[in-house]
Amino acid sequence: MDRIRIPARICRGNLKRISANPRLYLAVGWVAMTIFRYMLELRRISAVYEEPVSAWMFPLLLEKSGNQMFVILGATLLFCDAPFLYDNSSWQIIRSGRRNWFWGNILYIGALSLIYTVAVSLLPILFVFPRVSFSNEWGALLGSMAQTSLPDQLGLSRLSYTIMVRYAPLEAVFLSGLAVWLNAVLAGVLCYAVNLLVKRGLGPAACIAMGLMPTFMDGFSSAVRYVSYYLAPPSWMNLENYNLDGYGAGPPPFYIYLFFTAAITVCVVVSRLGIVRKDLDTIQEL
Repeated sequence: MDRIRIPARICRGNLKRISANPRLYLAVGWVAMTIFRYMLELRRISAVYEEPVSAWMFPLLLEKSGNQMFVILGATLLFCDAPFLYDNSSWQIIRSGRRNWFWGNILYIGALSLIYTVAVSLLPILFVFPRVSFSNEWGALLGSMAQTSLPDQLGLSRLSYTIMVRYAPLEAVFLSGLAVWLNAVLAGVLCYAVNLLVKRGLGPAACIAMGLMPTFMDGFSSAVRYVSYYLAPPSWMNLENYNLDGYGAGPPPFYIYLFFTAAITVCVVVSRLGIVRKDLDTIQEL
């Protein structure tokens, strides 16, 4: 029972600490900044045409590589201090044991990633409230933003009609939210592993490099971009890239989730070995 209770207690302590840290709100604020103008313009147009905005448009916003980048940068900000060593960490490690302390940190990464995912997915709803519809349909306004010249008139980018055709709104929200959560977890464990095993400060750099992948891909030729879709987890927030029944620029869902599972597992395993083998004094100096 202690194998569950002690890590859960460590996780709760870390969550309580981050809730009072401006980094959490700045991370969500970065994502809010990227979609703020777009959503306010949609709200204005919604009032003009008296058409509500679908509450489920978060997946459509993630089609842009810039938005994907800021989601990863927000996650990097949350986990840049991995392996989460604070003033009382040595006492926690001695009392709970290194393994329990480590699994508490991993549980914290998963829990905070979920909180972060929910927070950023609610931002579009908050920006257009109260002109929002919760029915499981994309709605006339979003359809116009994908199929007509309306976005050109407003100076905004078009929304993805491909996503609207392939997915029901709630299905799209679930799949894109899952991709955001898995990307955030991967950023967290990657930062943890690199900071612990290589040098503190290199973990955030590795996560930033991962976040920049979709932006760099925009400048590649079509052949190189096709291959890069298989190696860039942030691009999988864009459901348009999923290869369903032979349609899509990127890999199939099976490959995507297998990649996430393998990458996260490798980072967790090497981090656990590092925690067990490092001297306590060495860990405290990180």
